[in-house]
Amino acid sequence: MRVSGIGLVAGWALLAAGSGGALVALAAAGEERSQEGGDEALAVLEVLSEGLLPPGEALKKAVEKAPGAAAVSLELAVHRAEGKSTVVWEADFAGEKGMVEVLVDARTGAVVGTEEEPDAEEAKACRALLAKGGVGLADALKTLAEHVHGLVLEIEIDDEDDGAVWESHLARAGRRSEILLSTSTGKIVPGDGEDEDGEEDEDGDAGGDD
Repeated sequence: MRVSGIGLVAGWALLAAGSGGALVALAAAGEERSQEGGDEALAVLEVLSEGLLPPGEALKKAVEKAPGAAAVSLELAVHRAEGKSTVVWEADFAGEKGMVEVLVDARTGAVVGTEEEPDAEEAKACRALLAKGGVGLADALKTLAEHVHGLVLEIEIDDEDDGAVWESHLARAGRRSEILLSTSTGKIVPGDGEDEDGEEDEDGDAGGDD
């Protein structure tokens, strides 16, 4: 069992404060953006995440467990098994016969789980999106690390009107932001850079090339 996406805020608070406490209440607010305290919950998440294995390094670990498959997504999540909670990077790969999921401990870098999903159609669709451009997930993560300040919550291949993109969601200064990167050029899509609540970033752009 795992909690992913914005639900990770609650998972982090549970790990940091145990059962109960102010962090748990704050994290719950983060799961509903309309509730007061959502931005504060994301800010707490950013602080608690310091020292985690960078997403690019986690992907390198995961690739070793999915030879020949193409990376299509990476997500920070809380994995629960046998009564133990572990913060992990969850990487998904599209292979010839289906999808492969690899879990990498976000603190130690150890691979803590792998699972094969025999969904050939989904894998084929993901590989077709990747074929539209030459920029892979590793390069997209490198671009985010170099040009965008924030904690990567998730990133995945997606299809837009203008072509395939890497759709990423980050916690940035207490806000959840969506940033798109072209799989053709590797650059941040122009005009992107608004927080998901519609507020523009302080610098007025997505933190792209100088």
